[in-house]
Amino acid sequence: MPENSIPKEAAFQIINDELMLDGNPRLNLASFVTTWMEPECDKLIMASINKNYVDMDEYPVTTELQASHQYLHTRYAAAIFIYLFSSPTQRF
Repeated sequence: MPENSIPKEAAFQIINDELMLDGNPRLNLASFVTTWMEPECDKLIMASINKNYVDMDEYPVTTELQASHQYLHTRYAAAIFIYLFSSPTQRF
């Protein structure tokens, strides 16, 4: 990891420029599906992108899945830190 960071605006511009090189889906003539939506749809998606709409009463197993996923994610993150900082112990 670098010792110094770059400004968030520069990071955004670098990533945005790279994504523009991936191509314009509207110009993809091999696709038979549309990739354009009304701007209002984009606004609704962005307004609700961080919401969890799973009905826990209807699907109770999702609560267990979330808990196990969170546990595994925590163990994975710990393993990354141990590797990055060369911890003498491999137990986490």
